[in-house]
Amino acid sequence: MRSRFVPLFLASAVVSCSSDGLGTVVPHFDPPNATTLAAVNTPVTVINLDDEPVVCFTTDGTMPVWNGGDCANKLDSTRQIAVPSCGFNLIRIAWSKGTDEASYKVESEACKTSCAPVVPWPNQELAHAFALWSEEVKCLLNSCQNPSGTGSWSTKCDSGQVDWNVSLNGLRAISAFTYDACAHAVSIDVEQDGMKVSRKINLVVTGKLVQDTDFGGNGNEGGTVTVSGDFTGSVTSRIVLSDKKRSGGSIDAACTADPLDGKECAPGSALIAYDFPDWSCRGGICPVASAGTCMKPDADADRIADDQDNCPMLANTDQSDTDKDGIGDSCDTDPSFVVIRFKIGKRCLTLGTKHVESTSTCEPTDPRHQWRMFPDGDAFGFRNLSNGECLSQSGTLAGPWTLITAPCDGTDKQRWRLEPYTQGGFDVSFPIRMHNVAENFCAYTDLTGQVYGTVLNCGLAGTESNRKVGLYFGGAFDLPPYQP
Repeated sequence: MRSRFVPLFLASAVVSCSSDGLGTVVPHFDPPNATTLAAVNTPVTVINLDDEPVVCFTTDGTMPVWNGGDCANKLDSTRQIAVPSCGFNLIRIAWSKGTDEASYKVESEACKTSCAPVVPWPNQELAHAFALWSEEVKCLLNSCQNPSGTGSWSTKCDSGQVDWNVSLNGLRAISAFTYDACAHAVSIDVEQDGMKVSRKINLVVTGKLVQDTDFGGNGNEGGTVTVSGDFTGSVTSRIVLSDKKRSGGSIDAACTADPLDGKECAPGSALIAYDFPDWSCRGGICPVASAGTCMKPDADADRIADDQDNCPMLANTDQSDTDKDGIGDSCDTDPSFVVIRFKIGKRCLTLGTKHVESTSTCEPTDPRHQWRMFPDGDAFGFRNLSNGECLSQSGTLAGPWTLITAPCDGTDKQRWRLEPYTQGGFDVSFPIRMHNVAENFCAYTDLTGQVYGTVLNCGLAGTESNRKVGLYFGGAFDLPPYQP
């Protein structure tokens, strides 16, 4: 079915099936990007930037911050950067008018015994291909035109099907894409024999992506889909939409099989996040050294060397460390507490007389304000340090639900998903909402001290400040809060 209703408000991401021509690329590195070098500390010369008195650079995979030329690493008069490591290296530069980067691979006899050789990961190509794939499949549905009203669309892919449903939820536009073994091929540039070549990638996708936006086109896209075809794996979209366009976030990709020569999927089917729109690996964490020709001690056999493992005697591939104290959650017998602070009135969650309440006087030294945060499956539990009980919901099916503490029993009533919360604008001090697993509500407070939830209240517009919270380790409000 195709809707013919066309008011100008709906907020799906803008899609174009055409592409602009690219201008001539000015090289900035000699030797050029994707060159294999014979030794560590081989110099790379920055070229074609002689009129820039200051060029900032990094060699650890992070993005250099120009900041008016006030940066930690600046090119000296030789205009050279030493490639520091065996295996994969990423050199990045920034100057007054732009940024650039180049990757190098160091192979030598000395590197063969260093335990540092690496194999590039194709997760990036999967993330990039999927982003293009989703845009082109959207074009199949509505001739590359954004719908301007509610409606439903369905079409056949090369094989399989895709459905597009656009509806309203209060003041929110909900655009859901459901893929049923939808096959489609896209062309992306991949690195091959030291050169960038165009490669056709066929993806067969099953699952759903949902875009949730206001009428100005600001919101987010989320969901996880499975992928087969040339790749075998999964993709998770965590995209931010601004003015109906993709403006940030990440595409996270995991794979167990890929079609690219000279690459291997990230070990353990790890889901690797690539920032949109530059596709850089978030946190500079990839590619990571493979086993190579020698192995460092790994007592728990989780493929993380003991000298890098935050829990060396218990397998914990995810290396989760909720309280950021350097001890993995699997080994941490004394994780620090958090103080839970709401944006509305900067009120803190506290143990009250009969219920859990919020108070405008935050006392990080008061055990009633202190909550021990611990992983519980795909969510978290919170144990109050005053009475030893866990944060729980209480209420009937019809609601409203209030918050209490109860003896910790691991049930869904005591499990809370910590979800990134950008409704009304992202706030770095209050970046999340606490979504109860048993009931579909989020912890909510007003200015009277009551803390409660009402059915389906997580997405209500106009009161998001009442749900936004920051989880501050040790009650240190001057430090960044927990981020999912």
